[in-house]
Amino acid sequence: MLDQIETDLTDAFFNLSDFAESFQVIGGGLVNAIYDHPFLPLDVDGVGHIVAAQETTLTLKSSDVTAEAMTTATEICVKATRHRVRQIQDDGTGVTVLALEDTGVAC
Repeated sequence: MLDQIETDLTDAFFNLSDFAESFQVIGGGLVNAIYDHPFLPLDVDGVGHIVAAQETTLTLKSSDVTAEAMTTATEICVKATRHRVRQIQDDGTGVTVLALEDTGVAC
C-alpha cells in the first residue's frame, strides 16, 4: 500500500510537468517539491492588530526528506538563493512541508 501512495504522490503532485519544480539540496541531490511563499496575517495582540509575514515553504515526499537525510541544518537552492531548513513538518501521510529561511547567499 505504501508503494501505491508513493506512486500516487509522484504522479499527482510532484510531477515536474504539473505542480512541482526541481530543487538542489546543497551537498546532496535534486528533489521535486512544490514551492510556496504565502502571505501570513498574524494577529499579534488578539484584538485585530495584524502584522504581515511571509514564509517560504517546500512541500515534498517524506521519503525524499529521509533519502537526503534532511535536518534543520540542511540548505536547499530555491530561486537562486540558499535557504536553510528551519522546520520539518511531516504530516504522517507521506508528505512533508519544509519551512525555510533565506540565508542571503546565492546558489
